[in-house]
Amino acid sequence: MRDFAAKWTAFPDWQSARITRESRQARIVAGLSQVLVSGQLEKAWKALPDSGEEVGLWQVTPPNRSYRVRMARDRALLVSPGPIDFIAGWHPEGWAATPADDAYLVIDIQGAAVEDMMMEATSANLGEGSPSASVRFAGLNGVLLFRCAENCARLHVEASYGPYIWQWLETRKA
Repeated sequence: MRDFAAKWTAFPDWQSARITRESRQARIVAGLSQVLVSGQLEKAWKALPDSGEEVGLWQVTPPNRSYRVRMARDRALLVSPGPIDFIAGWHPEGWAATPADDAYLVIDIQGAAVEDMMMEATSANLGEGSPSASVRFAGLNGVLLFRCAENCARLHVEASYGPYIWQWLETRKA
């Protein structure tokens, strides 16, 4: 029998996971509803109730409200603090919706060192922004990066990479 614990980082208890440093804090945001939407996005937003505002790279979205995170021209993640009323699958108007509640781990990082830390993690020009929030972050492709307040970055990371990103955040000196 192989000892996988020696090679793979164990998943933390996400309910109690916290990083507290002098210049930053990080925590898991639990309980969000997430739906991956692909195809004709404008038609999807008309069909999906309360789809909120769209947010791109390093843009600020109001907390505790629904929002759409652009991943590509034809793909976005719809996120809501409450349940999202939708029918999964392909829709004749040219879009598809897939439940993604457990597909992405959501991490909020706040404090004075947040922007410096984000610039360390990605080569994307945060000052210029982009309609797409998808970036290469700490060596991982497809991490969604935006803000939910001026000094609070929010990451949506594929759940399986959660322990890696968490460890990366823990080892930062700032």
